Amino acid sequence: MQRVSHLLVILLSLSPFLNVHATDDIEVTNSWINEAPPTVTIMAGYATVANHTDKDVELIAVNSPAFESIEMHNTVINDGVASMVKQETLNLQKQSTLEFKPGGLHLMLFNPVSPLKSGDTIALTFTFSDNTIVETKTEIRRKTADKHQHKHQHKHEHKHQHGHKNKQHEHE
Repeated sequence: MQRVSHLLVILLSLSPFLNVHATDDIEVTNSWINEAPPTVTIMAGYATVANHTDKDVELIAVNSPAFESIEMHNTVINDGVASMVKQETLNLQKQSTLEFKPGGLHLMLFNPVSPLKSGDTIALTFTFSDNTIVETKTEIRRKTADKHQHKHQHKHEHKHQHGHKNKQHEHE
């Protein structure tokens, strides 16, 4: 019996480093972070979050010891201008899935504590309003460009709008 207890402790200690982690209620899968040059201090992350419960919950934070801070953002396009709008929380309706993906909801990961390259893995912790905490192993990957990305060139200019709940970054 003691041997089973030790095995259980070992398995539980490894759970933050599994690429799929789930409670019976909330599951995080397909998490990855887009590789960036070593001098870049902001990276983008993606994942799929599924709520298997019969109640709505809010994703209230994402953290990692590998980054100084992490914010949730949504990309919106108004009059041909893409803007990244900071989201304080994200509602995850009952029996639904929320997808962080390029061009939509995404994670902005600020100031990596050490350089990260394709193939590296880090732990991300997702915290929900019902006190559920989900930890997942997340791989750094080199994003492959699609045909749509080759057709557009953008001049990037960051503007901050103050006095609003959500911080907005505009790309023209």
